[in-house]
Amino acid sequence: ILTLSPKIYQHLETALARGNNIEEGHYAERMWAGLLSRDLTPIERQALQAFHLEVRDEAIAVHGALIKPLQKCG
Repeated sequence: ILTLSPKIYQHLETALARGNNIEEGHYAERMWAGLLSRDLTPIERQALQAFHLEVRDEAIAVHGALIKPLQKCG
């Protein structure tokens, strides 16, 4: 939490202070993981890069998702 500039939290607070159940609130809910999580380690990055076969680049909700086709059973 302390690694981010206080201005980030101040701007977020200002944006969210205008009301309840506002559009900004829905986006803020999706930002918390990115704001509060630590960076990936090099080993974690390598694991993700080795796992995926493609990256979705469509302008839809899964934009940027790492994709690996399901393996057939049997």
